[in-house]
Amino acid sequence: MTAARAIGWDRAFDTSALRAAWDTVRLAETIEHAYRHVRYYRETWRAAGLSPSDFASSADLSRFPPIRKA
Repeated sequence: MTAARAIGWDRAFDTSALRAAWDTVRLAETIEHAYRHVRYYRETWRAAGLSPSDFASSADLSRFPPIRKA
């Protein structure tokens, strides 16, 4: 079993709309996780007036500040 299938994605039923929706859900989960567990993201996003609830689609990513490597 592939990792994708293990998490519920099956290529046989894939459409571009379903894939985009799946990607949005996974990205929202990643943003939520980063906000809860990584102080840098939490502080940076708070300073910009953002929280995970401000993310609804990939179009919202432009509102989040870019991450700069120190």
